Amino acid sequence: MKKKKLLTAIAILSIVFLAGCKKDDFVGVVGVCPLVVSTNPINGATNVPLTKVITATFNEQMNPLTITGTSFTVQEGSNPVAGTVSYSGTTATFTPSSKLDPSTTFTGKITTSAKDPMGNAIQTDFVWTFSTGAIAYPTVISTDPLNLATLVSLNKVVAATFNMKMDPTTITATTVTLKQGTTAIAGTVAYVDSTVTFTPTVALSPNTVYTGTVTTGAKNPLGYGLQSNYVWTFTTDASPTVISTDPTNNATGVALNKVVAATFSVLMNPVTITTTTFTVKQGTTLIAGTVAYSGSTATFTPTTPFTANTVYTGTITTGAKNLQGTALASNYVWTFTTAANVPPTVISTDPTNNATGVAVNKVIAATFSVPMDPTTITTSTFTLKQGTTAVSGAVTYSGSTASFTPS
Repeated sequence: MKKKKLLTAIAILSIVFLAGCKKDDFVGVVGVCPLVVSTNPINGATNVPLTKVITATFNEQMNPLTITGTSFTVQEGSNPVAGTVSYSGTTATFTPSSKLDPSTTFTGKITTSAKDPMGNAIQTDFVWTFSTGAIAYPTVISTDPLNLATLVSLNKVVAATFNMKMDPTTITATTVTLKQGTTAIAGTVAYVDSTVTFTPTVALSPNTVYTGTVTTGAKNPLGYGLQSNYVWTFTTDASPTVISTDPTNNATGVALNKVVAATFSVLMNPVTITTTTFTVKQGTTLIAGTVAYSGSTATFTPTTPFTANTVYTGTITTGAKNLQGTALASNYVWTFTTAANVPPTVISTDPTNNATGVAVNKVIAATFSVPMDPTTITTSTFTLKQGTTAVSGAVTYSGSTASFTPS
């Protein structure tokens, strides 16, 4: 009889133990009372991403067959959110079929039909809420060139930077365009980080207004595009020009030791003014010389004097560019003719011929009709004598005047 009562008591205790999950004051015990121990998003979370995958983690492994779209639901108000439910480890996952609505409160629920492998269910429905954030629409925050910019280089790579990363597949030649009036400019579009660049296939035209546009088809990874097309304009730089030359075009009687010069309409980039971009030729023969640049004027100094009575051609090529990198629209070409080979003459002396009363410390000078070769003005070619006796002294030359200073 005592043995029978003992068995009855053990059976009653077992029933109470197995039914422990049903009690209101239960304590979670693995294998006895399954519990939801965490959720993502957490209860009361705000600014939840619209693409959020919602999860609930249990204190033990559950029976996957009980983790379904019926036992795990998400609602927007009283409306169920469409999605798929999966289970792995101790975590149930709800993946919405589409993006969640912005600025909206959602309710997640795990019902008592969720059970562990022993058939123990959670004691009561587990409910929590969270709210999504507002839509962050992409915008263009800067461009290069700036809106209404002027003097833009003709080889400019146009760029626009967004306030967030974009979906690269939506940054194309359709959503990012450059036009001159209504004419689309050919070019290539690239996207890195949050900046899109448009590289024109050929150089832009000088002194021309262009319009850049980023359309609403440009979208962020969530699929949200610009709320309106972003449009800006800029004006390219005018091509520099040669405004004067020395000698002038078709000049004649040019000195054989002439330094040839060309003056530009604007300041130029000195590194582009070279013997390649500034040349002087006699026919097809290139004349040797050195090129210098100062202010807005380039000079060409021949290595040796020009040949008399000869036509020369000066050229400034399109390789010459201004400080913005804009080149001449076309080569600038002009010609000039050197003077005939007329022998130089002495046109004046100091003292004059037959002068009297000349100071005893007088510096004797002779001025020529043309500039002379200084190396030929020496004590051999310029002499002073008293009778047949040579007076010693020093000879100098400046401009077109030779001077003899007696010792």
